[in-house]
Amino acid sequence: MRVQHKALRYWKTEHKDLDGCQDAYEQDPAKGLFVVTDGAGTTLFPAIWARILANHFVNTPLLSNDPFEVEWWVRQAQDEYKLRIPRIEQLQDWSIRQKAQNQSSDATLASVRFAVNAPAEARAELLVFGDSCVIIGNTLTREVESFVLQNPAEFAQAPICIPSSLRFFNRYFHRCTLKSLTLRPEHVLIIASDAVSKWILSAGGGHYSNLDGVWEAFRVVENLERTSWPGFIETCRDAREMVNDDSTALIIQLFADSSEAGVPLGITTSHNEATIQARKAAFEQARQVEHNNEMVAIYYGDGQDIRPLTPDITAQEIAYSHEVADALREVLHLFRQAQNSPGLAARMQPVWQQYGPILQHEQCAENIRKTLLRNGVNLSLTPPQQQSQESITPAIPMIPVSSDKLYLAGQPRIQEQQLDQQEKKDLELNFLKAYASYSGMSEEDKQEHYEDLLSAAAALEAARARYTDIYNFLDMQKQLVAVAHNYKQATEQLQKALLQGNIVQITAAYHSPHASLKHLTPAEIQRVHLAQLLVNAYNNDDDKAILIASDEILQSGNQQFLNLTQQDQARIDLARQRLAALHDFEHALQSGRLQQIAARYHPILDTYKELGDSERDFLHIAQEFAVAFSADDDEAIAAVHEKLQRSFHHDNVAFTTEERRRIERAEAAIQARQRFDAQIVAKVKEITITLGEVRKVCILQKRFYLYWIERYKNELTALTFGIDQDEKIRQIDSARAYIDPKKIAGNALKELTNDVFIREKIEVANAQALFLNEFNAEAQQRSYLEFFQASDYPTFLKSNRLSDDDVIRMTRLFLRYLFFKQYFSKLVKDTSSNFLPPFKKSLTPDEWLGRQRKEVAYEHGGNFEHTSQWLTEQLYPGG
Repeated sequence: MRVQHKALRYWKTEHKDLDGCQDAYEQDPAKGLFVVTDGAGTTLFPAIWARILANHFVNTPLLSNDPFEVEWWVRQAQDEYKLRIPRIEQLQDWSIRQKAQNQSSDATLASVRFAVNAPAEARAELLVFGDSCVIIGNTLTREVESFVLQNPAEFAQAPICIPSSLRFFNRYFHRCTLKSLTLRPEHVLIIASDAVSKWILSAGGGHYSNLDGVWEAFRVVENLERTSWPGFIETCRDAREMVNDDSTALIIQLFADSSEAGVPLGITTSHNEATIQARKAAFEQARQVEHNNEMVAIYYGDGQDIRPLTPDITAQEIAYSHEVADALREVLHLFRQAQNSPGLAARMQPVWQQYGPILQHEQCAENIRKTLLRNGVNLSLTPPQQQSQESITPAIPMIPVSSDKLYLAGQPRIQEQQLDQQEKKDLELNFLKAYASYSGMSEEDKQEHYEDLLSAAAALEAARARYTDIYNFLDMQKQLVAVAHNYKQATEQLQKALLQGNIVQITAAYHSPHASLKHLTPAEIQRVHLAQLLVNAYNNDDDKAILIASDEILQSGNQQFLNLTQQDQARIDLARQRLAALHDFEHALQSGRLQQIAARYHPILDTYKELGDSERDFLHIAQEFAVAFSADDDEAIAAVHEKLQRSFHHDNVAFTTEERRRIERAEAAIQARQRFDAQIVAKVKEITITLGEVRKVCILQKRFYLYWIERYKNELTALTFGIDQDEKIRQIDSARAYIDPKKIAGNALKELTNDVFIREKIEVANAQALFLNEFNAEAQQRSYLEFFQASDYPTFLKSNRLSDDDVIRMTRLFLRYLFFKQYFSKLVKDTSSNFLPPFKKSLTPDEWLGRQRKEVAYEHGGNFEHTSQWLTEQLYPGG
């Protein structure tokens, strides 16, 4: 395929010119690479960071969304950023210097990479960070698809940006979204920053209100040029249809190879050889020389570059390097969280106990080990010594007794010193005082002030091995110590859950009977509140509450401390999608436009409890109307309009002028057809035969005889005897003659008038039972119906304005005729019957019926021939 592309870029009002624009783009059609980046304006040097990312993608494209591959790619860009920004000492403004030290630059990224190219189609890989979008329009279907965001409301959420500082990068949070798409010449792509993307997806900020509004907005952007882009953006801003932000769009049009338009489109499926070799050298350095498992995991990435060049590496080795890298990330993350806060050592001790076993000998963890040790964290992983069997509870820890006497469970014992009797009495008195004080507290205070009692109890227990006569706890004292321990354990469990960031575990720990927020920092209390808010929303299946909670998490800056699982994110995404779909649908309902209501409904709402029965009933009517209108079906349009007239939704409908005219035409056409069908053709014994009845018999008999013509043809090819062949040819000619357009109307009229006499004769002769039983009419009717009920039966009925009852009546008419031909001879031979006078006993059934038809009064022309001609003109004009 070939490609034609253009870039449109305009700056935010405050930026004055393109040099200040914080969006960037790059394109290399020969490589099949196109990218748009959007620097976050609230950060420092966003324009530099956006340009670095755009250039980096074209030079070294990100080929997958593997977390370690993404980190390898981002780190390279971050190294470039360090070289490009001013050094800290060059920054004169103190606030800017602080911002440079404590923050990073952020940017979103949307890209298209073509991986397969054929003469008339290509496969593209779309990769997006944040709220910049790849929007695909189809010029044949006028459909627009957006990736990743699809609804204007989604742009209100804080996007996931790529940070320029490694300190703020989290490989499991800063994830990109990837999608593979097959594209053809009818597709046009627009890679756009968030302001332009939102404008398109909101149908031009609401400027285009028809059903194709998004498509029209898409086409406007597609057809703009660089010279007209600034004026267009300013107009949209003045009309408050587009936010005042840097606005960039990269438009990509595709053409078949046979076209002369554009330039040849290239593809990229791997990194260039220089990049791969440099990456391999760095990988081997980390693996063989530095023994740095964190960097082994990062340089290895998704393995596409490294695996073919290192056949000796095993999956187990890579899995272990991932484990080391993840452990180090968690420790660093939690240390930064606890840094410069009281009790850092106490908070980090359980963290090291959890991750120390894997990091204690890793080269990549050397710096953090030194830092933890310097901050008072004991890095020994020696398991706690067993306590006395007589201990009041194995969960009570040993604690410091005095400045030079330390008995701390799980820590190396210092040299034991002999306790003298005074010290023993001090320990006993200390416990009794602590017990007395704790027992007099309220339950709320007990939740907060358990440390003194547990410390005194632990110190007494520690001395029991040396002094057998030391004080023994009473049962009530043991019980109170156990209560204090429960409070302590609940607090630790809550703190552990907060460290891990799992919202379900945090909420469960908080709802423990002994849990308390007293020992938590204000920031931790806020996280508990946020976790509880989200879990309660889950439990109530409340989408609005889920989004409120997730928004609070994002806006509070706690998203890095609350680790939302994939299941959490999927539930939040579902809530966002359903509410967006509901909002869009409710807006359509308010408009009263039936086709818009049907088009705006999303199947994601099929079982949604927020959509009421009345709204669903209105939807079903709208869907029926849309289908009928699209099919241009008079009967369906009139039927759904009548249904709507009877419903209580009637006053809520706002028909367009076109719809009203189409409804009027449909009802007028139906009335005209009804008048046409109601015209009386003939009268027989006070029974009228209408034009509509003749029309139906013509249609059904034509289908019936066409079936038999085809069947006779097939049978004819299998026959070898001349007589049999002649008979089949005669049958085919007879069937063709019957459905001749010049004769079929008369034949149908003849059958209808015959049936009046046949029914009368069967009734007079009490032969109805013979017809049903001996003739087996019911079974034969089922057999005849098979001639009609083929795969196209519903379409056949609908297109000819027929019903099942019409088919059944016609088959009964035909069967009655066959029965009468057999029964006629019995009537003739019956001597007790005066059915025929003696001189007419030689009549055939058809001759008898012909004589009866003399009683028919014809309405058009006065006789059968003229009426048949009139019927032919009405039903088969020109035929």
